[in-house]
Amino acid sequence: MLDILLLVRRCFLVGIVLTPVVVAGQTAPDSTRISYSEEVLRQPLQVDTMALRVQREERALLKVGLNNFTPGGGYQRYGIHLIYERKVGRAWSVMGEISPAWLHYYRYDYNSRQAQSGPSVRAQLAGRFYYNLERRIRQGHNAGNFSANYLSAALGAGFGRYSDLPFFLTPLGGRRVHAQVALLYGLQRRLGRYGFVDVNAGYVRLLTNEGSFRQQLTGSVRVGLVLGGAAVASPYVPEVMDGVLTPQWYVGAQVGAYGYAVRSSGNYYSYRRGTIIGPYLYVGYYLRPRLAVQLGLQYDHKQYNDNFYPTGQGYYETSQNEYNLAVPVLLRYALTKLPQQRVQVDVVAGAALVFYRLHYQRKEYVPSQIEPTIITGGREKQSAVNPMLGLSLAYGFGRTRRVQVTAEGVFIRPLLSAAYGLQPGLSIGLRYRFKYR
Repeated sequence: MLDILLLVRRCFLVGIVLTPVVVAGQTAPDSTRISYSEEVLRQPLQVDTMALRVQREERALLKVGLNNFTPGGGYQRYGIHLIYERKVGRAWSVMGEISPAWLHYYRYDYNSRQAQSGPSVRAQLAGRFYYNLERRIRQGHNAGNFSANYLSAALGAGFGRYSDLPFFLTPLGGRRVHAQVALLYGLQRRLGRYGFVDVNAGYVRLLTNEGSFRQQLTGSVRVGLVLGGAAVASPYVPEVMDGVLTPQWYVGAQVGAYGYAVRSSGNYYSYRRGTIIGPYLYVGYYLRPRLAVQLGLQYDHKQYNDNFYPTGQGYYETSQNEYNLAVPVLLRYALTKLPQQRVQVDVVAGAALVFYRLHYQRKEYVPSQIEPTIITGGREKQSAVNPMLGLSLAYGFGRTRRVQVTAEGVFIRPLLSAAYGLQPGLSIGLRYRFKYR
């Protein structure tokens, strides 16, 4: 019994001795190491700031062009351009211009040359559509100060008996007011804070019956200073397209030549006529995503004057005015499946209603008589239906392809006789598609 108690006592003493060692082992410092590292990007993050960009948008501009002068030679002009442009929407604007100047030039009358000089005023009223605002914002350019590319329809006028026009460089005589219409493509950019440049080119047609050239390609350049304008701070909200959208309406303007024909029943001329060279305006509506109906309008006016001297007592003057009006009614079917494709190919088929008018007159001028003698004259009216079939190509701009450059080629078969055969029709222009659904 004594031996057992002695053994228990020895075990208890050994436990007391070993307890600090165990506790020391449990309270030893933690040897786990924690390390931190930082990853540095070599390239900065590419942040799309289009939705965050806020620009100072100018709603109106008052500008003065300083390059309204043509020195030297037989035609001289010295003046300025006074221009006011105001926005009527996010991408639409109206513009008015008055350009006073002093003209000096030589006017030729038969075989004599007469110097002409005096004040002149010309003006224009235009509507503009700035179609690439969204792309310029994405590229980081300022587009809120009328700095973008545009499409424009302009009406020009010249005031004064011997004045010029905004898109004609040759003075016109005989009328107090001269008028013209133009379809233009151009670009406007700011030169620093107070400068601007405005360049355009396009097609112009004279509306008054004077001069030997009634239509031509034209262009203009305006360089000057910005005098002031109204500005507001407004965010640019880009147009977003979710899914596949199809246009509902579209409008277009083209320039070309179409070989229409009508049968002549008058005695003055016996051959066919009706060919139209000039502008072609149209509007269309999509019945289905790939099928549209289109209504157009084409007009052409030709004037001919001829003087000849059969005897030494006087001379004859023959004048002729031809008026051609066509109303094409077409169906347009797209061969490409999606309207958002950049290149579009359409088949066009339909017919044009053609209306022809002829006014002619021959006069005899005798030196002993104050008024000329009318020898002959008359009028002629004809109309016809001209079916047509062809292809149309379009190349779209922007993300939604609203603006398109178009080219059209058709064959026209006048309903007259087999002798006339197929006649061609060719044109180029611009189209704008709106009201997507």
